[in-house]
Amino acid sequence: MLSVTENKLKQSTKTTKIVYHQQKQLSVLIGVGLAVLLLLIWQGQKLALAQSKTTQSVVFADLGEAALKKGNYKEAYQNLKKGWEIEPTQQLQQAILEFPNSQLKFLHFENNYPITFATFSLDGKTFVSGSASGELNLWTLDGQLINQYYHNAPIIKAGFSHDNKWLYSLGKDHEVNIWQSHHKAVFNFPDKTEVFGIDFRSDGKEMLTGVHDKTIKRWKLDPKDPYAKPKILRHKTFLSQAVYLPKSKDIISTTIDGYLYFWKNGEALDSVVDIHKGNVTHLEVIDTLIITASLDSTVKGWSSASYRLLFDVSLSSGVLKANYLKNNGKLLVLEKNSKVAKLLNKNGKIMATFKHPMVINNVFYHETLDAVVTSDVGGTIKVWSLKGKEKQRLFYQAFDNQLFLNNTFHLLSVGHDNNACLWSLEKPVLESDSVLTASEVLKFYDFLENKADHQFFVEE
Repeated sequence: MLSVTENKLKQSTKTTKIVYHQQKQLSVLIGVGLAVLLLLIWQGQKLALAQSKTTQSVVFADLGEAALKKGNYKEAYQNLKKGWEIEPTQQLQQAILEFPNSQLKFLHFENNYPITFATFSLDGKTFVSGSASGELNLWTLDGQLINQYYHNAPIIKAGFSHDNKWLYSLGKDHEVNIWQSHHKAVFNFPDKTEVFGIDFRSDGKEMLTGVHDKTIKRWKLDPKDPYAKPKILRHKTFLSQAVYLPKSKDIISTTIDGYLYFWKNGEALDSVVDIHKGNVTHLEVIDTLIITASLDSTVKGWSSASYRLLFDVSLSSGVLKANYLKNNGKLLVLEKNSKVAKLLNKNGKIMATFKHPMVINNVFYHETLDAVVTSDVGGTIKVWSLKGKEKQRLFYQAFDNQLFLNNTFHLLSVGHDNNACLWSLEKPVLESDSVLTASEVLKFYDFLENKADHQFFVEE
């Protein structure tokens, strides 16, 4: 029989075990509770971080979209890129794909020296680029080099005769070289004064140069007589433009004081006209219609047969360019220092406008596309319908760029880096919904920004 002391000890031990098990269960429960609490805290922090990322991403997307609407491309690019790096949301993707995009294929034609000029051949199948080194390259539209030529000075201008027989280069040495398929120049026409204009007669047998010594020089293009001296047409004041009339040996020229000269058989006709009260900035001949534009804020149309004034349109500021659209009789006009190009009828009524966030420096009508193409000093290139609706937007590091079109679906831009850039503007591309992904678009802009000698995004 156990003593009272032993019973008490046994009962105490049992109680201790119960308490121990209870404490152990409590510890487990506390541990589980703490784990659950920590998990909840972690999930909450993760959710808060995700919400914070989404919030930041939305903020940058909103900032980018607002900058896009204002045309502030540098600010838009920076905000959209920051948002995409934080969290690539659907809103950001849509905003990035609204950014002037790179969906149109293009090729860079790199040179060791800056490309100073480039233009298409008249048949649109090739183009030529000239550089500050005097190198002149002839290319196919898929980027294959056909031939190289070497001028003895930086090239100012280059181009082709109307029949594509001749290729010319104009250098800072005031010389015009005429080239064929071989490397040696067929003709070399030197001058003591700056040459500002070149044109070929439609039969390819003669070329004129407009010179800043108040003369037009007519050069015979006969390989059997490459050193023939030019015939000279003299003016009383400095010239601004000079061209041949289509399918004719006759020449028309304009001067900085607003006169229009008609030349026949080397003689100025009596019908010299005081057409403008300022420098004539644009001279264009379409069939029998002569279009002139001037810094006196007017655009005028003349008959090349009777020299009669056909229409006179007044604008608010000096006119730099005025293209005549012969299929509908409208005028595509660009005024000096303007962010808006205008489509007018012959009475001066505005039919459509084409707006940029920066000053426009090029405007063209593309007959094949039946579209207007514009570019501004910041490098934005836009393609428009004739009703003023934007159809396509391109962007390239091309501050104060030159822009050229051919008669097919190509556009050539020349920027202040070492490249010419060839864009495809085929109708299926313009109407297609397929574009690059947002990541690819950002990668494209990173490439251009890092490559550019000058800052990629140029603001006004």
